[in-house]
Amino acid sequence: MTFPLFMQRIPFGIRHLFVCVLQATTRRFIMSSHSGVIFASLGSGLGEITYLSLTPFFGRNAISAWSSGTGGAGVIGALSYAGLTEPKLANLSPKAALLVMLVVPVIFASAIPESKAAKGDKKRKMRSYSSTVTDGTLKQRQLSLTEKLLTIIAYFYHYVHAELRPIRYDSLKKYEKKKQLQPLLKFMIPLMLVYLGEYLINQGIVLYQVGVFISRSSINLIRLPYSILVLLPILQLLNAVLFFLDALYFFIPHIGIIFTLILFEGLFGGSSYVNTFDRIHNYVAPDVREYALSVGSLGDSVGIVIAGFTKPQPAALARHPSLQIKSINESNHINQACRIQFPQSIGTL
Repeated sequence: MTFPLFMQRIPFGIRHLFVCVLQATTRRFIMSSHSGVIFASLGSGLGEITYLSLTPFFGRNAISAWSSGTGGAGVIGALSYAGLTEPKLANLSPKAALLVMLVVPVIFASAIPESKAAKGDKKRKMRSYSSTVTDGTLKQRQLSLTEKLLTIIAYFYHYVHAELRPIRYDSLKKYEKKKQLQPLLKFMIPLMLVYLGEYLINQGIVLYQVGVFISRSSINLIRLPYSILVLLPILQLLNAVLFFLDALYFFIPHIGIIFTLILFEGLFGGSSYVNTFDRIHNYVAPDVREYALSVGSLGDSVGIVIAGFTKPQPAALARHPSLQIKSINESNHINQACRIQFPQSIGTL
């Protein structure tokens, strides 16, 4: 939560490399240890506040592209894992599927953005640095593993020293940063409440990810007014309450209604996300836009954390009388069905 206050002291190249390392570490340990979840959360949080804060360098459509890309990542990631583990397709074990996906952080490590702001002497400096580690003689022959590692390290090192800071974000004093935070709360609080309701409902359903992708890609077609941004957390929390009550009393008659509600859950979350950052991008002054976007990303993170601490535990739900009655009724129904289908086997037990 405090990282945006001092992250400008850490060069972008170092942050980018650290995110890539966390991605690889997550895929290595997620199947064998809870530490993999910690690494995934660290990488996700650091990546969001790092890359989202770069969007002011890339024009107005950068927010739309970022939101659409993050929404599509959920769909592509879920479908990729499903395809790799599906018996009729790749038929890999979950651990093998995650190891295959180690190619993602490797590709991501080379995807360092270069904005239109990188002009003049510093852009030429960046090009000269890259030419020193990828000259013609190096390209014409097979690189050894050591040379490849040294090339990557040199590339990151030179990128760090060629970092661009065209705005005065790094010159803001602590009290100035805190002063800039207060007017952003009206955007951050609705986003936080939307994600609180969202993560109380579920974490990682493909249909939900489809809704997120659709809504996050819609900013160029429709921009929601601020009154709707305030309404979205109310709708999302009502969605969460509805799912919670249905888990206790089973009053929703058909699974299709559940699927529709999950789709709307994704639409609410994605719409809140993309419209919040689009409004922050247009609301704040250009000289503090990078800082404002990095701080604004705390809204969804805080909502997710609160949802994690307040989510009802399965053991507590299992003690609810309505669930116990339903469990007993289903158990009796199964026993009766077994007696009808296998009367001799039941009698010998």
